[in-house]
Amino acid sequence: MEIRPRSLLCIPLLLLLASCAPSERSIRAELAQANRCERAEDCVMIGSKCPFGCDIYVHADEAVRMRAMVEAYRSDCMYGCAQSYGVECVESACRPVLQQPREETDGNVGAACTRDDECQTPMSYLIRSNCPFGSKCVEGSCAVVCPQWTHAQDPAVSESLPTACTQDSDCDCGSYVAQDVNECRCIGNACFAVMKK
Repeated sequence: MEIRPRSLLCIPLLLLLASCAPSERSIRAELAQANRCERAEDCVMIGSKCPFGCDIYVHADEAVRMRAMVEAYRSDCMYGCAQSYGVECVESACRPVLQQPREETDGNVGAACTRDDECQTPMSYLIRSNCPFGSKCVEGSCAVVCPQWTHAQDPAVSESLPTACTQDSDCDCGSYVAQDVNECRCIGNACFAVMKK
């Protein structure tokens, strides 16, 4: 009876195990099948791994199985992945959002309006610290405004209230230090410095 060294016996076993592992092509096919959706909420990111891509999304029902399959794959490559901004469901497939969504940073100053809630304040005003800027519909167009405050007469009371008014002449914006005050207005029985309209 011939005795073989133990290491030689292991070689066929290793080759057999390696051939049982899923191939890159079979994993890609599984990922393509698992990447389905009806809405963005169906999509779950299972990670990023070369050679399968950045931000790999699959249907939530397939996430555990596909994550295990991708993680078990022995990879010898690496990715540098760009930032993504979430996921969307496009033509029944999960797709990472690669462009930052356009925020309403420009506001809509000067746009026609009938109600205050139709107006959006530009980011350049929202980030300023000298006033809690907002937007109002003033004479049919959106304007950036700064509310005027009256401090309580009693020194023991630490409270500021909107300055009450019934007409524009009741308001005085002289104490407002910014150079971009356009006019002082009484809007909804409260005084506002109108910055831009």
